[in-house]
Formats: sequence, C-alpha cells, structure tokens
Amino acid sequence: KIQNLANLYSFQTPRVPCEAPYFKVLGFTGVECYNVHAEKMKWEAARKTCLSEGSDLAQPSDLDALWRYLNQNGMPGDYWMGGTDAIREGEWQWLNGELIRGPWHNNQPQGDGDCLDLLATKEQPVLNDYICHNAQSFICQRKF
Repeated sequence: KIQNLANLYSFQTPRVPCEAPYFKVLGFTGVECYNVHAEKMKWEAARKTCLSEGSDLAQPSDLDALWRYLNQNGMPGDYWMGGTDAIREGEWQWLNGELIRGPWHNNQPQGDGDCLDLLATKEQPVLNDYICHNAQSFICQRKF
C-alpha cells in the first residue's frame, strides 16, 4: 500500500511529445517545446513559418530556462520572439495577450521597433524592441 501511495503522489515530469526538430525545456508551466530556426526572416515571415508548423513564435513561461538551454547547446544569438507592441505603442504583450514585464536590455524598450527580440548572447537573457522588417533567426513554440 505504501508503494501505491508513493506512485499516486509522485511528481513526475509530464510526458509531452516534442518531436524533432522540437526540443523540451522545463518552464514555470511545465514542459515547453521549441524549435530554433537559424535562417533569417522578417518577424511576420517568421511567424507565418511557425504557424505553418502548427506552432507560433516563442512565448516562454521561463525565459531563463530557454536561455540556458540555448547557451548550453551552442545556440546563442538574437531571436525573434512572440511579442509586440503593435496594438498599442509602448504596451508590450505576448501574442497570447499577456503583458511582457522583461527583463529588458539597457534602455529598452526605446520605441524604435514593434517586434520582440531575445538577445541570447548576453550573460543573462534580455529582451529588446527591434524593427520588424529586419531579418533574423527565430524560435517557434508548440503548445499542448
């Protein structure tokens, strides 16, 4: 009976299917699946690519966890993320409507761009507002 109780109350990472090229990162809300695209695209084209995969631009629950994964696996860089202030200038939101609270790079957001950029090359993850028509790599996130 004790073994059955232990199994009943054990806390295990839920099995979430992150099929290649997606990889798993444990965030605040559980396992999240990401795919890094090295090819450079404008923000809107990057989002369309993610949507065509059945995902969207990344909106991580734990930016630190994603940043650690990228750096530990040789993928530092600047990436488009799933955030914008295009609806209301200066009010940064994830694509799901939640407010983005940072962490922002020095003097950011400064209003020179409407699309969210992750600077994963820094000593900690920081966000940046960036011009949407610039092409750069991006990260898709599949929701379950």
